[in-house]
Amino acid sequence: MNRFSLIFVVLMIVMAAPNCIWLVRSTARITNAGADRLDAVIVHVGDEKVVLGELSPGERKFILLPASGEAIYQVRFVKAGQRKMVCQEYVEGAMYHVETILLGIKGSNCTVSFPLISDLLIWKAL
Repeated sequence: MNRFSLIFVVLMIVMAAPNCIWLVRSTARITNAGADRLDAVIVHVGDEKVVLGELSPGERKFILLPASGEAIYQVRFVKAGQRKMVCQEYVEGAMYHVETILLGIKGSNCTVSFPLISDLLIWKAL
């Protein structure tokens, strides 16, 4: 029984340890949930930006957000030759996670959470 308990505790520590990343950086997962390819996907956090390039249908990317204090999170992309901007969410440099679902200008949404304890970073990154 002691061996099983030790293995269980070690496994839980290994799975939860990456959550410490949220102590120093905020993260985002951007998913193309639509049927069309999205071109020139760029995540803006205040004055900083992260260029993701294109996202195929069903593709998702997990990123660390640029280290910035209080900022507005936005996602810009090109779909069928038209530039679109979605999300205007408040984030800080640490302890935030933004779940972004892109479907086009209508239907796209962003959900901000504080997942340090509630979610496992491993599941978000996969």
